Amino acid sequence: MKDENRVIGLDVVRCVALLFIIGVHFFYNNGFYYEPQQGIVMIVADTVRWLTFSCVPLFIILTGYLKAEAKLSNRYYKGIVPILVAWIVISVICMVFRGTFMGTRQSMAMWAAEFFNYKGADYSWYIELYIGLFLLCPFLNGFFNWEKDAGYHFVLIITMVVTVFLPSLLNNITVDGAVINICPDYFVSLWPFAYYFMGCMFRKYQLQLNRFICVLGVLVLSLVKGLMSYISADGEGFYKGIGGGYSEFFVGGITFFMFMLLYRTEVRKGWLRRFFVHVSKRSLHIYLLSSIADQLMNKVFHEFHDPAHYWWLFWVKCILVFLISLAMSELVYPVTTAISNRIMEWIPAWRKNQKEG
Repeated sequence: MKDENRVIGLDVVRCVALLFIIGVHFFYNNGFYYEPQQGIVMIVADTVRWLTFSCVPLFIILTGYLKAEAKLSNRYYKGIVPILVAWIVISVICMVFRGTFMGTRQSMAMWAAEFFNYKGADYSWYIELYIGLFLLCPFLNGFFNWEKDAGYHFVLIITMVVTVFLPSLLNNITVDGAVINICPDYFVSLWPFAYYFMGCMFRKYQLQLNRFICVLGVLVLSLVKGLMSYISADGEGFYKGIGGGYSEFFVGGITFFMFMLLYRTEVRKGWLRRFFVHVSKRSLHIYLLSSIADQLMNKVFHEFHDPAHYWWLFWVKCILVFLISLAMSELVYPVTTAISNRIMEWIPAWRKNQKEG
């Protein structure tokens, strides 16, 4: 797709999701989860944490939007090559960084285990998720397109909401020491499918809501979930309160409103449009390389990792991590792109030689 014909709103979604990833890793890296939940700072921190936690779901909705019409073909499967090449190259870079600059010492077997367990780059667990989702996309599309009418798709989405998101809202209710679960929660692990189908719905029906309603939905749901975590922790650490993962009802709602707010955004200023496209193309590299930037910034700001400094540390650290990761991606992206292009050119030649042999 030529840059002038790109749907720029999708690039905006990808850039915001990337910034949210850096934001949520701020909390992961500074001991936030073990700090006492006390004071207005922690209420704000909890709210921002749940807002930024929508990062991975935003990426999966985006995948559903972009892959909604994907069908089984050799060309489709070649599309995984750039992802795998970026993961392999950056994982090696991250392991070399840890072994040299960070002083990590372990056997070759342990390094190999980290690589194949998607821990070579600290945040590469998402690659494991994406590989499986990528392989399933054509089949999920067949399921989504089994019927063409809106009623079928509406029931499908409602079914995913009930199966995946509703249990977090209606289960684990404690009454006189007894825990009550109203909804069956056996399939909450299907949350990637739920977000993927949301993306398909956005693609097919171009869903729209008033921007004010979307902003209000994001802010209210983030604040309510933040207050739930804060109050239920009763002054102890974050994990003592009401938590939840990507199948959390409020996370699903925040992600839904955030995607709807952003995906039809128009960016008319040329320099700003080019910036979004530029960062969007490198988003995977920035994401994986941010583990290096995080480790560097953790050393620099180690003395300030307490709630009293969150009000400035969050912004400073996130901006620096983004800029450092972007700078590193400028070096790595051309390399992985060249390798990927060469491999994809080689695959048809290899298949032709196989047939001739």
